[in-house]
Amino acid sequence: MKHENTIPQYLTKIFENMILPIYWKDKNSVFLGANKAALNTFGYDWTDKIDIKLWGESSAKVYNDSDIYVLKKALPISQEYTHTSLNNTRYFSVNKSPLYDCENHIIGIVVQCIDITLQKKPELFKQLAEETQKHQKIFAQLEKNLSLIPSAFYLKDKEHHFLSINQAGMDYMCFESTKDYLGKTDYDLWPKHFADKFVADDNYVLETGKIYSHEDEYVDIHGNTKYCYVIKAPLYSESGEIIGIIGNSIDITAQKKAERLKQLAEETQKHQKLFAQLEKNLSLIPSSFYLKDNQHRFVGANQTAMEYMGLKSTEDYLGKTDYDIWPQHFADKFVADDNYVLETGKMYSHEDEYVDINGSTKYCYAIKVPLYSESGEVIGIIGNSIDITSQKEAEKLKLESEAHKIYAKEQEKFKKIVGQMAHDIRSPISTLKTVVQTAHELKEQNRITLRRAAINIEDITNHMLNRYKPSDSELTQNNQRQYVLVSGILAEIASERRYEYQGSLIEFEFVVIDPHINNFVFMQIEPSNFRRMISNVLNNAVQALPETGGKVTLKLLSSNEWVEIIIVDNGKGMPWDTLEKIKQKTVVSQGKKDGFGIGLTQVFDVIDSNLGTFNIYSNDEPPNNGTIVTIELPKAEPQQWLATEIKIDIDDIVIILDDDTSIHSAWDSRFTYILEKNPNLKIKHFMEGKEALQFINELADKHNICLLSDYELINQDLNGLDVIQQSGIKRSILVTSHYANPDILKLANQMAIKVLPKELVYSIPIKIERSKYRPGELVNVHMVFVDDEVEVVNRLIIDYYSHLVIDTYDNPFEFLREVDKYPKDTKLLLDNNYYNSSGLIKDMNGMIIAQQLHDKGYTNLYIYSWEKCDVPDYVTLIVKTDRNIMEHLDKL
Repeated sequence: MKHENTIPQYLTKIFENMILPIYWKDKNSVFLGANKAALNTFGYDWTDKIDIKLWGESSAKVYNDSDIYVLKKALPISQEYTHTSLNNTRYFSVNKSPLYDCENHIIGIVVQCIDITLQKKPELFKQLAEETQKHQKIFAQLEKNLSLIPSAFYLKDKEHHFLSINQAGMDYMCFESTKDYLGKTDYDLWPKHFADKFVADDNYVLETGKIYSHEDEYVDIHGNTKYCYVIKAPLYSESGEIIGIIGNSIDITAQKKAERLKQLAEETQKHQKLFAQLEKNLSLIPSSFYLKDNQHRFVGANQTAMEYMGLKSTEDYLGKTDYDIWPQHFADKFVADDNYVLETGKMYSHEDEYVDINGSTKYCYAIKVPLYSESGEVIGIIGNSIDITSQKEAEKLKLESEAHKIYAKEQEKFKKIVGQMAHDIRSPISTLKTVVQTAHELKEQNRITLRRAAINIEDITNHMLNRYKPSDSELTQNNQRQYVLVSGILAEIASERRYEYQGSLIEFEFVVIDPHINNFVFMQIEPSNFRRMISNVLNNAVQALPETGGKVTLKLLSSNEWVEIIIVDNGKGMPWDTLEKIKQKTVVSQGKKDGFGIGLTQVFDVIDSNLGTFNIYSNDEPPNNGTIVTIELPKAEPQQWLATEIKIDIDDIVIILDDDTSIHSAWDSRFTYILEKNPNLKIKHFMEGKEALQFINELADKHNICLLSDYELINQDLNGLDVIQQSGIKRSILVTSHYANPDILKLANQMAIKVLPKELVYSIPIKIERSKYRPGELVNVHMVFVDDEVEVVNRLIIDYYSHLVIDTYDNPFEFLREVDKYPKDTKLLLDNNYYNSSGLIKDMNGMIIAQQLHDKGYTNLYIYSWEKCDVPDYVTLIVKTDRNIMEHLDKL
């Protein structure tokens, strides 16, 4: 469903900063947004959803009916709702109110949620107490007796509410007080698939009056496998009526393990001599040896094998199978190999490639042979794994060396061609992106088409460069903590992924929030580790997508102290227990076909070593599928070498030096609107460094020159830094794609020259200064803002008007002193009211100023205000909440 977010921007800002959970809808009951408190409370974002897709038909009807009431009656309404998330039931008082625009029209609904769970619990407890009062004697006596029993006992009523749990039971279920269980059901305490089973068992006892018992295997909160014997019996009243259930869970983990070891000992006792002799001999062998019985259980292993499997003691493997040690896909293969040996009596051998716990690729030669008893019976397997990594790498090096001799020269030539191609393509890409960014006269769909074309070309170029750049191993010596431009690295990673998945149903998007700010954000981090970390998270996002495809979005934003990277996918999501394990940094890939293992371990290592934070939000139940990963890392101070703005005087000569014509077009796109209002400003283009130097040297006055020079000047005897040094131009900026080269940065720093990445040509602010203004001289600008809300104006200029020449005043009196320098047709935007540190300025507002300016002959006057108000016919009113108009003020 497509719609426009018509909620006034200032209201969303207010909502976002409120403590209580708030979300808002349009008139069609489509969720438009939710504040941070709502996201934290409910765990997911409802934006663009409707109730029927979130809650089902019956619940949606209730919610929609209340929405219709609010919209039609224009009255607020309060209701109580129950919300269950991650099997935790909470109660909310929900207040819905109409949402008005500045013209007093209802444009939607704002919903405020107040958590009343604590208030509701006493009501539930009271209801529970009333229902069970007639059986209170029985419950009290049982509760007193249960406290003395060392195993876990509990009482439930007929509605499955827990009434009492003894101390052993509370320890078993990790409860701290009665509040943790009293009045709750299994659905409040356990995942749904467990709760379904427990309630089904209860119903059997309640309906039949029979005792139910069984053995249970489960994994505790620490990841340990435990066993318990469960007994459930009916609880009778004095009159013989079934009024609940009494349950008993007995921990039999120790017995079960003892039974398994005893069974293993009994089964192998007749072969013990053979196993013992083999195990003794295996300890002397330097390669990996192990013994298994015919049930695939390990019965012996030497030290080398234990190290290979990452085990510390005999208890870690004795009696276990491959499924207890390896991920399922590995265990399936190992067991299949074992079965071949056990069934055929033949030896099995093969080469294996695997990744060890440090992430290194290793090779081994695996041999499995049948283990015979003295009577000739196959009683197990003896296995041997020989590390052949060094031999394989030597073979590879030999082959690579021979191949290298054949095509080394051709490869070198090709690298030069690729480098030249990248140089030739990147400049046109920068131009295309810049033109798209500034071409506001183009229709939005045309801009989107051009932007996608630029991105596709950029992806191909980055792919070619990455294929022929030095490998990570070659860059190891430089893999120390460095200052990195975050937007540059993330753009490259996203570009690589788009190319990798081109032609598939998987879409990658990279979004920089507030690009005029966040394109220039730095972190201090190890570059290759940072790249690998982001790639690992993206890998997990891709694995979560269904076969029908999906979308992965990489977002960059920042605050004063932190850089935040958000990875969003619309895949299948994750169950809550997996999320909890990930948040606790527990590897969960073991025993799973797809999971989070070494990849997320590397992510956590990088985050921890850089004092960052990691969060993950997900839901595996439709319709709220998808996962959001947020990574926060410390923000570094802006680097001295980075040019974050270009300052130009109205009488300057801007010299642009680049050996590619397209970059000149990019700069022309940036300066088009500026030249329109500043005819004294001159732009000079040069392809050759020598020609630029000759022009500069012939000028008598060099103080009014701003030099924007490329670094790499192909087939020329000098580079951009040479030109800057020889010209002596102080106001110079090195514009280059080689901004990450430490040698270039070092030279630029020594010369006190700022560096601008070519990719940021389209977003760097260009500021016009008028230090040479003379009284009586007219100043041409596109617009003048007279507004005491400085941040609002600056945000507006950064977002929409950085390509224009604009003057701003936060003091109306200062503006009136200087207004005569502007031509009479200058577009003047006046705030309705002005404030200083003491409050509202009396006898001064936009209407008074407009009257004075009208009397002076000014014809292009605007009042722009947060609220609608009456204005005279010579003034045009603009409401600040009208986003469409605020984005196109220059076109009015």
